[in-house]
Amino acid sequence: MKLYEIENRIQEVIENGFSVDEETGEFFESEDLEALEVTKAEKCLNVGKYVKNLLGELSMVENERKSLQAREKALKNKVDSLKKYLEFYAYDQSFIDGAVKIKFQKQADELVIKKDISDIPDLFIRTKPEVKEVDKVELKKFLKSGNYVDYAEMVERKKKVIIK
Repeated sequence: MKLYEIENRIQEVIENGFSVDEETGEFFESEDLEALEVTKAEKCLNVGKYVKNLLGELSMVENERKSLQAREKALKNKVDSLKKYLEFYAYDQSFIDGAVKIKFQKQADELVIKKDISDIPDLFIRTKPEVKEVDKVELKKFLKSGNYVDYAEMVERKKKVIIK
């Protein structure tokens, strides 16, 4: 696309005669532009027109990129919304046909420690050399067996829908 009419000889030299070293950014110019028998003003104005054409094309590319990014975001939101619908509507059921397979994957419950480690009884503490940490496996077993403590709780995670 051309917004501005550029003299053909000057355009050919610009498109074929200039080069830029991609690594260093160094600019090499062609002797051909200097060799053209046109006035300095005409060369400069035509180069300016060429630059304006490139800026117009760049603007179109930027607009297209923004449009595609907006479309990508809309599609992702739609996918997330439909997955949430399936999680609500078809919770715990699987569906399979030749084109699609829908199943739900349960994630392990998460243990949330609500207090500082010094408030937790030694029964649920394991000590590595010079390091004291919560033994989450033992504490999970204790809580899953129906016991309650004020320093930790089990949080049930939602099932995750998988569509293949």
